[in-house]
Amino acid sequence: MYSPSKVRCFTSLTSVLVSQQSFYPLVPETPQRLRTLKVLIVGGGRIGSKLAEDLSEEGVDVKIVEKDLETCNKLAARIDALVIKGDGASVETLEEVIEDIDVFIAATGEDHTNMMACQLAKLFKVDRIISRVNNPEHKRVFEELGFKELVCPTDLAVEELKNMVLRPKITSLLHTSVGEERIMETKVSNKKVIGKRVAELEIPRNVIIAALFRDHEMVVPRGDTVLNRGDRAIVIGKKGEIEEFANYLAKE
Repeated sequence: MYSPSKVRCFTSLTSVLVSQQSFYPLVPETPQRLRTLKVLIVGGGRIGSKLAEDLSEEGVDVKIVEKDLETCNKLAARIDALVIKGDGASVETLEEVIEDIDVFIAATGEDHTNMMACQLAKLFKVDRIISRVNNPEHKRVFEELGFKELVCPTDLAVEELKNMVLRPKITSLLHTSVGEERIMETKVSNKKVIGKRVAELEIPRNVIIAALFRDHEMVVPRGDTVLNRGDRAIVIGKKGEIEEFANYLAKE
Protein backbone atom coordinates (compact mmCIF):
# COMPACT_ATOMS: atom_id res chain seq x y z
CA MET A 1 0.00 0.00 0.00
CA TYR A 2 2.78 2.43 0.89
CA SER A 3 5.53 3.07 -1.62
CA PRO A 4 9.19 3.13 -0.50
CA SER A 5 10.76 6.56 -0.15
CA LYS A 6 13.76 8.09 1.57
CA VAL A 7 15.00 9.22 5.01
CA ARG A 8 17.68 11.54 6.30
CA CYS A 9 18.89 10.85 9.84
CA PHE A 10 19.88 13.76 12.10
CA THR A 11 20.34 11.72 15.27
CA SER A 12 23.64 12.64 16.93
CA LEU A 13 25.69 10.23 18.97
CA THR A 14 25.35 12.46 22.02
CA SER A 15 21.58 12.73 21.79
CA VAL A 16 21.15 9.01 21.36
CA LEU A 17 23.58 8.22 24.12
CA VAL A 18 21.44 10.11 26.59
CA SER A 19 18.07 9.03 25.21
CA GLN A 20 16.05 6.47 27.11
CA GLN A 21 13.78 3.79 25.76
CA SER A 22 10.19 4.78 25.02
CA PHE A 23 11.34 8.36 24.30
CA TYR A 24 11.77 9.46 27.92
CA PRO A 25 14.77 11.81 28.21
CA LEU A 26 17.75 11.23 30.43
CA VAL A 27 17.12 14.58 32.09
CA PRO A 28 13.55 15.27 33.26
CA GLU A 29 12.43 18.81 32.56
CA THR A 30 11.92 19.97 36.15
CA PRO A 31 14.56 22.51 37.30
CA GLN A 32 14.89 20.82 40.69
CA ARG A 33 15.74 17.50 39.05
CA LEU A 34 18.24 19.19 36.74
CA ARG A 35 20.11 20.53 39.76
CA THR A 36 20.36 17.15 41.47
CA LEU A 37 20.89 14.60 38.68
CA LYS A 38 24.37 13.11 38.97
CA VAL A 39 26.08 11.50 35.98
CA LEU A 40 29.44 9.73 35.87
CA ILE A 41 31.12 9.40 32.46
CA VAL A 42 34.05 7.05 31.92
CA GLY A 43 36.16 8.26 29.01
CA GLY A 44 37.01 11.86 28.19
CA GLY A 45 37.49 11.45 24.46
CA ARG A 46 35.48 13.13 21.70
CA ILE A 47 32.13 11.59 22.64
CA GLY A 48 32.58 11.59 26.40
CA SER A 49 33.81 15.18 26.54
CA LYS A 50 31.04 16.50 24.28
CA LEU A 51 28.43 14.64 26.29
CA ALA A 52 29.84 16.01 29.54
CA GLU A 53 29.87 19.54 28.16
CA ASP A 54 26.27 19.35 26.94
CA LEU A 55 24.96 17.82 30.17
CA SER A 56 26.85 20.34 32.28
CA GLU A 57 25.27 23.18 30.32
CA GLU A 58 21.87 21.64 31.16
CA GLY A 59 22.66 21.91 34.86
CA VAL A 60 23.55 18.26 35.44
CA ASP A 61 26.19 17.39 38.05
CA VAL A 62 28.83 15.67 35.88
CA LYS A 63 31.94 13.70 36.79
CA ILE A 64 34.42 12.42 34.19
CA VAL A 65 36.96 9.65 34.72
CA GLU A 66 39.87 9.76 32.25
CA LYS A 67 43.22 7.93 32.30
CA ASP A 68 45.30 10.45 30.36
CA LEU A 69 46.62 13.36 32.44
CA GLU A 70 46.91 15.80 29.53
CA THR A 71 43.32 15.08 28.49
CA CYS A 72 42.19 15.58 32.09
CA ASN A 73 43.81 19.01 32.21
CA LYS A 74 42.15 20.05 28.95
CA LEU A 75 38.76 18.83 30.15
CA ALA A 76 39.07 20.61 33.49
CA ALA A 77 39.89 23.88 31.73
CA ARG A 78 36.98 23.63 29.30
CA ILE A 79 34.10 21.90 31.07
CA ASP A 80 32.25 22.70 34.29
CA ALA A 81 32.64 19.19 35.68
CA LEU A 82 34.71 17.28 38.20
CA VAL A 83 37.49 15.54 36.25
CA ILE A 84 39.17 12.53 37.87
CA LYS A 85 42.38 11.01 36.55
CA GLY A 86 42.04 7.28 36.86
CA ASP A 87 41.01 3.99 35.32
CA GLY A 88 37.24 3.83 34.98
CA ALA A 89 37.42 0.05 34.78
CA SER A 90 39.08 -0.33 38.19
CA VAL A 91 37.40 -0.81 41.55
CA GLU A 92 39.85 1.55 43.24
CA THR A 93 38.89 4.47 41.02
CA LEU A 94 35.14 3.93 40.89
CA GLU A 95 34.59 3.34 44.58
CA GLU A 96 35.88 6.86 45.22
CA VAL A 97 33.55 8.62 42.77
CA ILE A 98 30.47 6.48 42.13
CA GLU A 99 28.52 7.17 45.32
CA ASP A 100 25.06 8.68 44.72
CA ILE A 101 25.46 8.49 40.92
CA ASP A 102 22.12 8.36 39.09
CA VAL A 103 23.43 7.50 35.62
CA PHE A 104 26.67 5.75 34.66
CA ILE A 105 27.94 6.11 31.08
CA ALA A 106 30.86 4.14 29.65
CA ALA A 107 32.02 6.17 26.65
CA THR A 108 35.57 5.06 25.89
CA GLY A 109 36.76 3.82 22.51
CA GLU A 110 37.56 0.38 23.92
CA ASP A 111 34.75 -2.13 24.31
CA HIS A 112 36.55 -4.26 26.89
CA THR A 113 37.03 -1.18 29.07
CA ASN A 114 33.39 -0.16 28.69
CA MET A 115 32.24 -3.69 29.47
CA MET A 116 34.32 -3.92 32.63
CA ALA A 117 33.27 -0.43 33.73
CA CYS A 118 29.60 -1.32 33.27
CA GLN A 119 30.00 -4.52 35.25
CA LEU A 120 31.57 -2.59 38.11
CA ALA A 121 28.81 0.02 37.98
CA LYS A 122 26.33 -2.84 38.24
CA LEU A 123 28.15 -4.17 41.31
CA PHE A 124 27.96 -0.70 42.83
CA LYS A 125 24.19 -0.83 42.19
CA VAL A 126 23.92 2.19 39.90
CA ASP A 127 20.29 2.45 38.77
CA ARG A 128 20.96 3.27 35.14
CA ILE A 129 23.92 2.14 33.02
CA ILE A 130 24.54 3.23 29.42
CA SER A 131 27.43 2.10 27.25
CA ARG A 132 29.07 2.96 23.97
CA VAL A 133 29.77 -0.13 21.85
CA ASN A 134 32.41 0.44 19.20
CA ASN A 135 32.25 -2.93 17.44
CA PRO A 136 28.71 -3.95 16.41
CA GLU A 137 29.68 -7.60 16.90
CA HIS A 138 30.12 -6.93 20.63
CA LYS A 139 26.56 -5.70 21.22
CA ARG A 140 25.31 -9.20 21.84
CA VAL A 141 27.91 -9.74 24.57
CA PHE A 142 26.82 -6.55 26.35
CA GLU A 143 23.19 -7.63 26.08
CA GLU A 144 23.93 -11.10 27.45
CA LEU A 145 25.56 -9.41 30.44
CA GLY A 146 22.31 -7.56 31.04
CA PHE A 147 23.17 -4.16 29.54
CA LYS A 148 20.40 -2.94 27.26
CA GLU A 149 21.03 0.78 26.78
CA LEU A 150 23.74 0.65 24.15
CA VAL A 151 24.97 3.06 21.50
CA CYS A 152 27.02 1.83 18.56
CA PRO A 153 28.58 4.68 16.50
CA THR A 154 29.12 2.32 13.55
CA ASP A 155 25.46 1.34 13.45
CA LEU A 156 24.41 4.98 13.73
CA ALA A 157 26.67 6.05 10.87
CA VAL A 158 25.47 3.23 8.62
CA GLU A 159 21.83 3.97 9.47
CA GLU A 160 22.29 7.67 8.72
CA LEU A 161 24.03 7.09 5.40
CA LYS A 162 21.46 4.48 4.36
CA ASN A 163 18.57 6.79 5.21
CA MET A 164 20.12 9.71 3.34
CA VAL A 165 20.30 7.50 0.24
CA LEU A 166 16.92 5.79 0.54
CA ARG A 167 14.63 8.35 2.20
CA PRO A 168 15.72 11.97 1.56
CA LYS A 169 12.25 13.42 2.20
CA ILE A 170 12.01 12.18 5.77
CA THR A 171 14.05 13.14 8.82
CA SER A 172 14.68 10.44 11.42
CA LEU A 173 14.71 12.45 14.64
CA LEU A 174 15.39 9.67 17.10
CA HIS A 175 15.57 5.93 17.47
CA THR A 176 15.91 4.42 20.89
CA SER A 177 18.79 2.36 22.17
CA VAL A 178 16.35 -0.32 23.25
CA GLY A 179 13.48 -1.64 21.19
CA GLU A 180 12.08 -0.65 17.82
CA GLU A 181 10.62 2.80 18.53
CA ARG A 182 11.28 5.71 16.18
CA ILE A 183 10.39 9.39 15.92
CA MET A 184 10.32 10.85 12.42
CA GLU A 185 9.43 14.15 10.78
CA THR A 186 7.99 14.09 7.27
CA LYS A 187 6.51 16.59 4.85
CA VAL A 188 2.87 16.04 3.93
CA SER A 189 2.75 16.01 0.13
CA ASN A 190 0.67 12.97 -0.86
CA LYS A 191 -2.44 14.11 -2.76
CA LYS A 192 -4.38 11.20 -1.26
CA VAL A 193 -4.07 12.59 2.28
CA ILE A 194 -4.15 16.36 1.68
CA GLY A 195 -7.53 17.71 2.77
CA LYS A 196 -8.36 14.61 4.78
CA ARG A 197 -9.08 14.52 8.49
CA VAL A 198 -6.68 12.54 10.68
CA ALA A 199 -9.51 10.18 11.59
CA GLU A 200 -9.88 9.28 7.91
CA LEU A 201 -6.27 8.16 7.48
CA GLU A 202 -5.24 4.51 7.46
CA ILE A 203 -2.69 4.86 10.26
CA PRO A 204 -0.88 1.64 11.24
CA ARG A 205 -1.68 0.18 14.65
CA ASN A 206 1.67 1.06 16.21
CA VAL A 207 1.98 4.59 14.77
CA ILE A 208 0.60 7.97 15.86
CA ILE A 209 0.83 11.50 14.46
CA ALA A 210 2.08 13.41 17.50
CA ALA A 211 2.19 16.93 16.05
CA LEU A 212 1.85 19.00 12.89
CA PHE A 213 3.87 22.11 12.11
CA ARG A 214 2.33 24.68 9.77
CA ASP A 215 2.99 28.39 9.31
CA HIS A 216 5.67 28.27 12.03
CA GLU A 217 3.16 27.00 14.59
CA MET A 218 2.59 23.60 16.15
CA VAL A 219 -0.80 21.94 15.92
CA VAL A 220 -1.70 19.01 18.17
CA PRO A 221 -3.72 16.82 15.79
CA ARG A 222 -7.11 15.44 16.72
CA GLY A 223 -9.48 13.29 14.77
CA ASP A 224 -11.03 16.26 12.98
CA THR A 225 -7.70 17.97 12.17
CA VAL A 226 -7.30 18.37 8.41
CA LEU A 227 -3.92 17.79 6.75
CA ASN A 228 -2.67 20.61 4.53
CA ARG A 229 -0.04 20.51 1.81
CA GLY A 230 3.30 21.49 3.27
CA ASP A 231 2.50 20.42 6.82
CA ARG A 232 5.41 18.82 8.67
CA ALA A 233 4.18 15.78 10.59
CA ILE A 234 5.95 14.40 13.66
CA VAL A 235 5.26 10.67 13.68
CA ILE A 236 6.00 8.19 16.46
CA GLY A 237 5.90 4.44 16.01
CA LYS A 238 7.63 1.12 15.63
CA LYS A 239 10.30 0.37 13.06
CA GLY A 240 8.87 -0.81 9.76
CA GLU A 241 5.39 0.58 10.24
CA ILE A 242 6.57 4.14 10.88
CA GLU A 243 8.84 4.21 7.81
CA GLU A 244 6.02 2.98 5.58
CA PHE A 245 3.55 5.52 6.94
CA ALA A 246 6.01 8.42 6.79
CA ASN A 247 6.86 7.50 3.21
CA TYR A 248 3.15 7.39 2.41
CA LEU A 249 2.59 10.92 3.74
CA ALA A 250 5.60 12.23 1.79
CA LYS A 251 4.76 10.53 -1.50
CA GLU A 252 4.52 13.00 -4.40
